[in-house]
Amino acid sequence: PHSFPTRRSSDLFPSHDKFEQWEKGKEYLKQSMDLAPKFKVPRYNISQLYLQFGLYDKAIEILTGSAFRGDKDIDVYFSLANSYLYKGDLIMSSGYFALIPKEHFKREDIAATYALFLIKNGKIREAQDIMKERDRSHVPELTAISQKIEKLLLQRMKGE
Repeated sequence: PHSFPTRRSSDLFPSHDKFEQWEKGKEYLKQSMDLAPKFKVPRYNISQLYLQFGLYDKAIEILTGSAFRGDKDIDVYFSLANSYLYKGDLIMSSGYFALIPKEHFKREDIAATYALFLIKNGKIREAQDIMKERDRSHVPELTAISQKIEKLLLQRMKGE
């Protein structure tokens, strides 16, 4: 008799596991928001979940809500710039990037996303400069994103 390796449902249906994690995370964050209506952390965290799953309008709704009004939080500005960039609204994205102090553009996540913004605006050389000046975080996910941006820049440079 042959024995077949048993597999978990998460191996066969990885998106199902992600959906369950999403639902659990969203529920816990909503409970936190209900318990502390003015507390920013759960709101910011749920906005990041929305961003991760491509729900940009939801992220924008959370980040422009009353809990964040008047804040000068770089991560909120960055998340809004990111949301609008991926929605294709380069004007709104530009407005939020403009609120981030220049010294923060060395941060790898901001640098890579801003470089993508510049590429979409046809500013290849500026994007290249931003990527050269960034501080490398050594976070594998950010390194992978930076490498993709650098590859895109090389392709665009060849096209000029």
